[in-house]
Amino acid sequence: MAIIPQVTDPETANRGPSVVTLARYEQGQSYADFLAQAPVNQDKLEAAYQSSPLSSQDIAFFKSAAALPNGPARMMAIAESWCPDVCRELPIAVHIAEAAGMTLRVFLRDQNPDIMDEFVSNNGKSRAMPVIVFYTSGMRYIAHFTERSARANADMAAAQQEAKTELNLPQTASFGTLEGADRQAFIHAMVRRITPLTIEWQKASIQEMRQLLSAALKSPNPAEAAASDRGLPIVYTIRGCDSCTKLLKKWDVEGQTYEERRVELSQATLDEARKYGETVPIVVWPDGKVEEGFEGSIGCFL
Repeated sequence: MAIIPQVTDPETANRGPSVVTLARYEQGQSYADFLAQAPVNQDKLEAAYQSSPLSSQDIAFFKSAAALPNGPARMMAIAESWCPDVCRELPIAVHIAEAAGMTLRVFLRDQNPDIMDEFVSNNGKSRAMPVIVFYTSGMRYIAHFTERSARANADMAAAQQEAKTELNLPQTASFGTLEGADRQAFIHAMVRRITPLTIEWQKASIQEMRQLLSAALKSPNPAEAAASDRGLPIVYTIRGCDSCTKLLKKWDVEGQTYEERRVELSQATLDEARKYGETVPIVVWPDGKVEEGFEGSIGCFL
């Protein structure tokens, strides 16, 4: 059965099934391959990788998140090496993936417009990058980070105002409206102000990614919470799956009460099951323990 994850982020929820299936994901580049093919800025990417300030607390957080049954196991980045934000932010994603044991695949934005279309920002007006996306092992979307942190955006806005004042430019001036020497002077004044902030911006991006993951992973599924409150195991099944049938017969004989969720009846239930594994039967016990298969049989793939 093809894995077709659903996009569930509010920014992209109206776009339906994702084009980033497991098969498509595996076509992405490793970071090493992305770096090797980069026509520009290999030096900047390497320098940012060497300086990325991932703390021991950050490493512990991402490791713990990845260890959850519905935690991030795969990361995807949409990037182009000519983009300054990519040069600063993508190496952070590489460190996170390495520290937490996640797989990372990179897709060139301009060669993959259908993927980029799922993660446009600014109400669909911007194809900003990088986009760093977190998925479960079954390619269920968890959360994503776009371009730069809120801290970086605020610093850039302040730097623009300071540059305009320094150069006696009108407050309505912008990169798009200035020309010639004024534009060059404005760019230099901006770069002079924001370059020393690189490390602080990277730290802010890491914290923002942590916040995005924390919020996504702590959002309870009401049905799952209700079953847990009743002390019942949840079992995800497909009728016709021999292992599923054997497990339910055994539980019926033993008098084990349970809540069955048939994944073939609902896309939502199928997506829910993929948080925990890739084959049914999947049992989620009230204490959070997850079991796949039955008596050594892997059952049916999702």
